[in-house]
Amino acid sequence: MKKKMLILYCSQIYRTILPLLFIPLTIAILGPEQYGLISFMTMLLSFLALLDAGVSGTFIRMISIHRNNILEFCSVIKLYNRALGVFLFISILLFLFIYNFSDVISSQWLNTSIDYETTKNAIEIIGFVLGVYYLKLYICSFFYGVEKQVVISVWGCIYT
Repeated sequence: MKKKMLILYCSQIYRTILPLLFIPLTIAILGPEQYGLISFMTMLLSFLALLDAGVSGTFIRMISIHRNNILEFCSVIKLYNRALGVFLFISILLFLFIYNFSDVISSQWLNTSIDYETTKNAIEIIGFVLGVYYLKLYICSFFYGVEKQVVISVWGCIYT
């Protein structure tokens, strides 16, 4: 229990301090306009929670309640897998939408002096990251439900 708490606290501290240390360095290396693209992606990542619509929280509760009853747990896992298919479909649609409209986003939405091709490529990469991140949000609900917060903390430290 103490080891688990220590890992969780260290993970939170690491995930809080690391961006604070690297933001000035990132701005110094990339410049303010390129860092603006990173901020744009961060804003879009925060909006993905709205697409979840509470489904992940529901599965966290269902998995944690029924994890000791094998029959109920199997039915929850079947439902979880069906919903995973829907989340995968939405992730792919999200990526394809941003990828296909990257030229419109980079030329008409964003007001930047970065060359068009670089901005377009950055938007395409952002689309991929958003699709993967949206799927990750849902997959993490399973780990929270089976109380594997350490796995999620380590995963969070890696992608931070």
